[in-house]
Amino acid sequence: MNTIIKKISAIAMAFTLIGTGTAITKTISPKSNNTLVSYAATVGRNTPHIHGQYVYHRYTTKNYKYNYFFDAMGEYHSYYTWDKVDTSYCRACDGVVSSKTTHYMSVIN
Repeated sequence: MNTIIKKISAIAMAFTLIGTGTAITKTISPKSNNTLVSYAATVGRNTPHIHGQYVYHRYTTKNYKYNYFFDAMGEYHSYYTWDKVDTSYCRACDGVVSSKTTHYMSVIN
């Protein structure tokens, strides 16, 4: 009994999937306008695209420096400075879409 129910439900699901958005739907119900349509975003290197429509980010650190100084009282102070660069690249052509640099400083003592 279980196998019969499984086969019937599998056939019903198959017809449901076949009927979404195909000519069968228009034959069975010509006034129906509730079919599903989906699109997949596939972007390759040679695909015509809007530059920057699909982007990915790459974060890099540069200009990492250790600094120190003596204040007016003769006390020693040290700190680190670095720049964090957030660059957005186009997925289709790997061109740079935007770049933002943020400067950081960390005081040690």
